[in-house]
Amino acid sequence: MMKISWTEKRTNEETIPNPGYGRRKRNLSTIENRRGKMIGHLVRHDNLFKTILEGKIEDRTGRGRPRAAYIDQIKEKAEVVTYQEVKTLTQNRTD
Repeated sequence: MMKISWTEKRTNEETIPNPGYGRRKRNLSTIENRRGKMIGHLVRHDNLFKTILEGKIEDRTGRGRPRAAYIDQIKEKAEVVTYQEVKTLTQNRTD
């Protein structure tokens, strides 16, 4: 981590030259790329994870702000609106 206390008033410009920032950014990029490849693999195959990802658990609505769903993160990264579009993108892979 960059070891910057939350009480320090630092701008983005002051933070970016930090040597740890570039490595962190590369790591996040690597994680996002691997996540996309994993989702593509799992959606193309019929398995338990796909069933869990596409299914919904019937239960009472929880109190407070709802958590961000994993599928919402995938849709945001793929820049699509629906899960069906994500499935279409994974079927049309170019690798």
